Parts: sequence; structure tokens; C-alpha cells
Amino acid sequence: STKHIERKNIWSQGYQEWYLYHNFFYGKTKGKYLDIGAHKPFSLSNSAFFDKCLGWNGICVEPTETSQLFQDVRSCTLARHCVWSETKKLVMIFR
Repeated sequence: STKHIERKNIWSQGYQEWYLYHNFFYGKTKGKYLDIGAHKPFSLSNSAFFDKCLGWNGICVEPTETSQLFQDVRSCTLARHCVWSETKKLVMIFR
């Protein structure tokens, strides 16, 4: 039998993965995900649960320096790029 995840065992900010899992993907394994704006491997992550707990594979897109944190702790393929409607150089400023 498949066990429901408890809200205390999630990483996202607004329970996004809890909602998706319970309403669309309950009990499903071998899934795929695309995390655009992945930011950090676990903190506020919408995909870490699917990666670490369900063994799903995916792509984590993160253009900033925090992308280096994914290397040894997540299985996603990392794309250090911006996602934008056109190709051009952007300057990222964080305050």
C-alpha cells in the first residue's frame, strides 16, 4: 500500500508538491519533472520530494550561483540558464 506524505515532510513553501502528489500523482513512480527556477536543492523546492522520495528524474533550471549546490545532493540534470521568451543576455541582481 502507498503511504500518504505528511505535510511536515515536505520542502516547498506552499505545499505545492503535497497538492500535486495527492491530487494527480498519488502512488506513481518513475515520473519526470521540470523545475524552472529551482533555486536551492531543498529549501522551498517544488521538486525535491519527487526526486528524493519517489525516485523521479528531472531537469532543474537555475541560472544563479546556487545551482552549484545541486551537484552532490540531487539527481536532476542541471541547466544553468534563464528561461525567457527570447534569447538575450540578462543581468540578474539580487538584493
